[in-house]
Amino acid sequence: RRKRDDLTPEQLAAMLRTRLRFYLPGSRLPTRVALARQYRVSTYVSRRAVELLGAEGLVRLGSPGGVYITAKAQTAGTIHTIHVLGRSDANMYFHEQLFLRELDRARAAFGMRLRTTILEEPVLTADLPDRLAGRDDPTQIGWVLLDVVPSPDVAAHWRSRAIPMVMVNEETDLGLHTVRPDCRQAIFRATEHLILLGHRRIAYAGGDTNLSWIARARYEGFQMAIRRHGLETQAESIDLYTRQLPHRVRPERIVEFLNRSDRPTALVVYSQKDGAEVLRACDAVGVAVPGQISIISGGVPRQDCPPQIIDRLTRFSEGPIAEQARLTVELFANYFNHHQPVHLIQPIEFIDRGSTAPPAMV
Repeated sequence: RRKRDDLTPEQLAAMLRTRLRFYLPGSRLPTRVALARQYRVSTYVSRRAVELLGAEGLVRLGSPGGVYITAKAQTAGTIHTIHVLGRSDANMYFHEQLFLRELDRARAAFGMRLRTTILEEPVLTADLPDRLAGRDDPTQIGWVLLDVVPSPDVAAHWRSRAIPMVMVNEETDLGLHTVRPDCRQAIFRATEHLILLGHRRIAYAGGDTNLSWIARARYEGFQMAIRRHGLETQAESIDLYTRQLPHRVRPERIVEFLNRSDRPTALVVYSQKDGAEVLRACDAVGVAVPGQISIISGGVPRQDCPPQIIDRLTRFSEGPIAEQARLTVELFANYFNHHQPVHLIQPIEFIDRGSTAPPAMV
């Protein structure tokens, strides 16, 4: 059988650590040849993996030539701490702050500790896990990259050492595990919903697409729907936001948009909170929704929006942040069962609250 070239000795050792917990101390480990055959690796990889386990005191050489499991192996291969690497509070979006709170709740169910390191300058170096782990083994800590992205070389170094890494709210081909909402599909479906209602003049209100993967993905979803239905010349992107982080909708920009004589018949809004702000502005200036303009949003559920406003907003919700946190913790709980990258994408939900209608009403 063809050997698996994608498993390094460090990755095989990480997989074996979990397996060792299910053997009694003194049990004999399968031979290096047997391990190589079972995991479809070369005997060099299996031999080096066993040597790494021996250096950690998880196995010992016995007589005659066997390898035996030690009592220390009973606690090996488990992730005892989740360590979040994120941006400073001043540069942290609402959904990131909520994710941290929900992650704290989710990890408690698994008896894991939670640490957070704020990166004033989000530069991720190859030795960062070792420096932050201190005396702990960085391969027994679950590292969460919260809207920060390593370089391909750094990601490759972490993979080679089997350091547990999960990227949240990012879409990359770095070979790391990811947990993210389906932002692109949410805005695509929101835009297509308006097109199928008959709208041809549609505007998109979103933030700076250079700031995050989420911002780029949502705008790409809008563009995908527009192109699919041939409406490139009848759609526009408008900026209702401040340039500071986190983004805030500027009420005067909303009013300026609503008072335009050539105002589009429908508006796709970046997030649910911003959609609620647009609805509030429509009420203030007397623009009827959906009688004079249809409004729809994507985004994650928001608890800080007034119910009387958010309950009027039709939206494609990207999934609860509590669910995102739970998926992240469960991925770490089962981490050593996954030597290939796992990509968990939260499903979206259509919630019709009556803020969209055919343009014939306009």
